[in-house]
Amino acid sequence: MSFLEQRNLLFTSPPCPTTRKALEDSEVLKFLLNSVAFKNFSTIAKAEGVGENSCHLSEDEVLDLLVELELWEAPEYIQEQFPYQFGGYDSQNRPIWMGHLGSCQLRQFIDRQEEYLLEKYGLQAGYKVIKSIVAKTVEENSSRSAVLIANSDGLSLFQFMYPPTLAFLLKLARVYKDIYAEVLGTGILVNANYVARFGINILRPILGQTLNKIEVYGHDEKTWRQRLREVFTIEIIPSFTGNNHDLCQFE
Repeated sequence: MSFLEQRNLLFTSPPCPTTRKALEDSEVLKFLLNSVAFKNFSTIAKAEGVGENSCHLSEDEVLDLLVELELWEAPEYIQEQFPYQFGGYDSQNRPIWMGHLGSCQLRQFIDRQEEYLLEKYGLQAGYKVIKSIVAKTVEENSSRSAVLIANSDGLSLFQFMYPPTLAFLLKLARVYKDIYAEVLGTGILVNANYVARFGINILRPILGQTLNKIEVYGHDEKTWRQRLREVFTIEIIPSFTGNNHDLCQFE
């Protein structure tokens, strides 16, 4: 069962009328309700063959979800294993987000049946990405998309060659594929080892053309660092782990 299917049980933040009111008038909610991908957004049950009309989120449910994602703080052990940071805007005013995938221990979460927490954490990350998109006007960022950069150094085959892990990743890909396609402007994957390339090939039948937006670089740091300089238009590239003081914050 996914986070969205369990959302009534997993909403842990206390009710906050002020936050709800602010989100009712927010550009984030307008973006979601006007988005082709989000208009038909539903839970994992849709991907598993449940009727198309049985799982759609109503406007109130979307608002409830946004309030929860605004207020929720993920457990520290999740934040440590899946760090990500806002890195400012590129020359096209697209927000840049960076993350480190190599430290993730997916198999541990799967074995502890905490997939729903990972899904919630991913939804919160997506919510922040959208907030950073709508912080710029349509005139400033006409694509309404973002740049996502991931460092895959250290990805382990042990973590991915595990049937429950693969099933979880494929399920998320099926459910959120339209959202990935709409929000992703450019993806950059650096330090891609054979595990990362294996993962891309596994997801290709589902994500299709979206993966064509992702540039994949190996361990030749000179090559991918030059590409990142083009994205950031600065000489100093922020840290993937968020420890660099030059890294911008977006809340």
